[in-house]
Amino acid sequence: MNPAFIAPIYILILFGGVFFITYGRGQEQKRLTAQILSLFKGRIIETINDIKAESLVSGKRSKDAEQSHFKRCDVYILPDAVFIATYLPIFGMKVARRPLLITKNITGYSEFLASKILPDIKKINPDSFSKSVYIEYGESSLKNHSADIHLYGLTDAQRDYFRF
Repeated sequence: MNPAFIAPIYILILFGGVFFITYGRGQEQKRLTAQILSLFKGRIIETINDIKAESLVSGKRSKDAEQSHFKRCDVYILPDAVFIATYLPIFGMKVARRPLLITKNITGYSEFLASKILPDIKKINPDSFSKSVYIEYGESSLKNHSADIHLYGLTDAQRDYFRF
């Protein structure tokens, strides 16, 4: 067989493998998000879908740090918290990443500590530049990672929910 014909086949197999691995990991996070949303049923004040986001992760490279990368999210406003269902848009599909629960009331949501969706918040700034919400959590070190998140396209009233 012609080597010029074989190379594209290997490339397609490689990209297909990467896609299915990413999609498979996303299914686990999608189930976790659905389970958590069912616990919050009746407590959700407002739902904001398809918010543009930027995330920058530094520190130890791990599966946890990998799950902190996302480009879009759905935001669910609770009375004393904000639940963020994160995802990557790939070929028109939502590949779920680890959801986040942002709150100052750690004791009220302590059951979520084991699932690693309740990060140690360092800073929340709902009045960040370009009218975005800035969230910083974790500590960058050899053993841990930190993440900086910007949420774009929220109205002033929606950004006020991030003032705890």
